[in-house]
Amino acid sequence: MLENFRRARATDFGAVCRLFDDAVAALHRQGIDQWDDVYPSRRLLRSDIRKRHMYLLTMDGEIVSAVVINKALHPLYDMATWSPGRFRIVHRLCVDPAKQARGIGEKTMRHVEQLLAGKGVHCIRLDAFMENPMAMRLYGSLGYVQTGAVIFRKGDFMLFEKVLTDNQKRRQR
Repeated sequence: MLENFRRARATDFGAVCRLFDDAVAALHRQGIDQWDDVYPSRRLLRSDIRKRHMYLLTMDGEIVSAVVINKALHPLYDMATWSPGRFRIVHRLCVDPAKQARGIGEKTMRHVEQLLAGKGVHCIRLDAFMENPMAMRLYGSLGYVQTGAVIFRKGDFMLFEKVLTDNQKRRQR
C-alpha cells in the first residue's frame, strides 16, 4: 500500500470537507458531541489549507486522515505547565471513520512527529476531548503526557505534550 504524508492543496477541499462531515456523523453516532456544524467549520478548513497548515495522509491516493499543525495556541493553554523550547500545536486530527481501528491515527501522528523533529521542533502540544476515548487512548499510547485540563465550548479537554526525543539527543551531543 502506497502511503504519502503531504500538505493539503486547494483541490483537496471537497474531499477534506467530506472527511470531516463523515467524522462528525460517526462521532455523533457514538454519542461523542465533540464536533458539529460550528467547529470545525468549512471556513476554518479552507483557511487551514490556504495557510498551508493542513496535512493529509493518503493511502493508494485516497485521503485517510487530516491534521493541522501550527503555532496557534488558545489562551487557555496558558493554564498548563509546558516544556520550554520550540513547539507546534496539533489541531483537528481527523481519521476517515471507515478506516478507523487500523492504526491510521497513530501513523498520522508518527508522520507529524517525524516532520516536526526534522524541523528542529522541541515539543508537540495538543488538546483532546475527554469524552472521546479513542483520542485519549491514542495520545497516551504515543507517549503524550497530560499537562493540564481546560473547558472549551463542548466540555472538558485534556492538554497533552510530547517532547521529541530526537531533538533531545541532538542537544546532548
